[in-house]
Amino acid sequence: MTTSSMKAFLAHRIEERTRTAEAMQVLDGAMLSDGGLVLHGKHARLSMYLSDKLRTESHVDWLYTIASSLNDLGVQPLSGYPRASISIRKSGGVFSGHRLITETHPILTSQYDRWYRYNDDGKQVPLDVVVTPQVLAHWFMGDGCSSWKGMLAVDVSLATFSFNYSSLELLMSQLAVMNIHTTTGTDKRKKPGYDKTIRVIQDSVDNFMNAVNPFMLPSYNYKVKYRGCRQ
Repeated sequence: MTTSSMKAFLAHRIEERTRTAEAMQVLDGAMLSDGGLVLHGKHARLSMYLSDKLRTESHVDWLYTIASSLNDLGVQPLSGYPRASISIRKSGGVFSGHRLITETHPILTSQYDRWYRYNDDGKQVPLDVVVTPQVLAHWFMGDGCSSWKGMLAVDVSLATFSFNYSSLELLMSQLAVMNIHTTTGTDKRKKPGYDKTIRVIQDSVDNFMNAVNPFMLPSYNYKVKYRGCRQ
């Protein structure tokens, strides 16, 4: 192998590993949000449903981004997905949204073992999770909320109703590593033990936005708000 071909080979391998690492961060962000892994036979597939109650365009963009990242892991969506989906609840209510379902894949099976290590507790945060800015951005796009509080302050929260208190403590410690300090809020409508949201304290709001901003899809830029910049 010539020197030039060796350099090209190494550059390709580095690029491939970078894409894989980034795809795993996207997957972790999706799993912290609305992503779920379902066993189908011996292997697992990813299944996500996003309601169209708010900003359909944003949801579609995000699901296609996730599907594209999973492709870098060799995971393919089922034919025709992502696509619009209508569900009918037992109460008779009709809900429209968009759904992504993938083919089964050994990588997703290993991720199932990672995220559902205690089946009785459902999905829980893996002990080895690393909340990077990219992971945080995908978590925020899917399950985050930001709103103005007066002219200067910004309320930022992350829904964590799927997770128990131990998982919340792990996530909050990860955010603190990025100098994003948080507290918890309680939703009394939720099951005790799974009724908490993570709330970013005011002094950390701008740090939070600086972390996620480079990775936000354009259709989600409405969530990016800096303190004192209300127009």
